[in-house]
Amino acid sequence: MDFLGKERRHERHEKIKSALGFGGGDSNGNGSDGDEKNAKEHPSPYAPTMSKEVEQKYAAIAGRLRGTPGFYEDPAGHECFVPVGDVPGLLYLGAKCHDRGINISAIITRQPDTPLFLDFIVAGRPDTKVLRQEHHGEGRALAQGQLRAFQEIELDNLPYDTDFSNLTLYVFDRKMLYQTSASVVVSEHGWHGALGFKEAAKTLTNVEIDHQEEEVYMPMHGGETVLMVDWDQGNVDIKLAVLALPSTYTKAFELSIKGKPVKKYSRMYNPPKAKLGGRYQLARLYELDDLPYGTGFNEIEIHAYEISKTRPHSIKAALQL
Repeated sequence: MDFLGKERRHERHEKIKSALGFGGGDSNGNGSDGDEKNAKEHPSPYAPTMSKEVEQKYAAIAGRLRGTPGFYEDPAGHECFVPVGDVPGLLYLGAKCHDRGINISAIITRQPDTPLFLDFIVAGRPDTKVLRQEHHGEGRALAQGQLRAFQEIELDNLPYDTDFSNLTLYVFDRKMLYQTSASVVVSEHGWHGALGFKEAAKTLTNVEIDHQEEEVYMPMHGGETVLMVDWDQGNVDIKLAVLALPSTYTKAFELSIKGKPVKKYSRMYNPPKAKLGGRYQLARLYELDDLPYGTGFNEIEIHAYEISKTRPHSIKAALQL
């Protein structure tokens, strides 16, 4: 089921192409090759370069970690990794330095079905946003090919003066409770065909509507989660909201696209975030980022896991920050 109308999808796709600089020639395709050739012959004087601060920050971090058993690095990419946990070669913490700050990552080097769930918590922060990625096939090569990531989470663009004692990686065992597809959920609320926000607000049943934010909330079975469709700012985003209930604190959830690698984000709210005038209190929010063009609800999977055996790892101690 394609949830965007054909014309609207085409218009959005063309806008994205234009914004990213694809095309640029005439209707016969002329012009773009010349622009590319000109760019190669006359490189921009504003091309990004790494500052001395980045070089110094990375040198200090890597210098402290070299000699750690299982240490890997990519000096050119200003990124390094150290192993954590009890299973050798399974789980690594990473630090990557760049001009906007430092990225802290955790990777699993086994296939995506490894029964672990990872999460970062930043103490004292009301909203912790974590980038999540899965990599299929041979995984994503890191540290000049010395490591391959199949699951990856990341905290982006942290200031270099961050108090890293507030950052913790949590590792859980996970067990599948159930899985379903977004098409099943939306069909239960009467969604058929391509709907815009106004159409959805009029035709769907047993839903909550936020007219100002152009969001539709579709409760799922069990009363713990809500599937959200958000039309704000001309984009259509799919999100899974987890309600702040005692039963959800021993569970983890996941949005994914069947058989495709995709960037996604999770957000943890502490205290819970009130929506719809307080009728919903959100503990977590899972969101797919940059949905591939033409993605349908039937391709979007929702997984629920029971999590147990919590193992915390101090970021400051492991990476000597």
